[in-house]
Amino acid sequence: MQILERTRTAYNIFGFKLSEDIIFIDQVDGSRTFIIRAGLDRIPIGFMAINDKDQGEGLYIVPKFRGRGLAKDLLSLSCDKGMREVHVHNKNKKSIELCKKMGFKKVEEFSVRGELFYKYEV
Repeated sequence: MQILERTRTAYNIFGFKLSEDIIFIDQVDGSRTFIIRAGLDRIPIGFMAINDKDQGEGLYIVPKFRGRGLAKDLLSLSCDKGMREVHVHNKNKKSIELCKKMGFKKVEEFSVRGELFYKYEV
């Protein structure tokens, strides 16, 4: 893995919100998968992946670490690395709000196995 950031100072430069924890973002070698790790033990607490079509494949933050702006940071980093769209389940209100706050526009609605999703683009 390539370590993208590892100190509070580096995070503050990029405008990341920090708590008492030391937060790391790693990039899995040869891919556009980013893993957020916390503490000196570098325990995984979330991830964001981008597929070869520049689509967000998933965004997840462990509940204990939510509310710290980490999902926004991962989404922003993913956009910087080429992500151009995300698909969000219609019942995922927090993700929908985040996409809107970050300037994504809803461009399509579609169904997968009877579940409604929204397609947002940068």
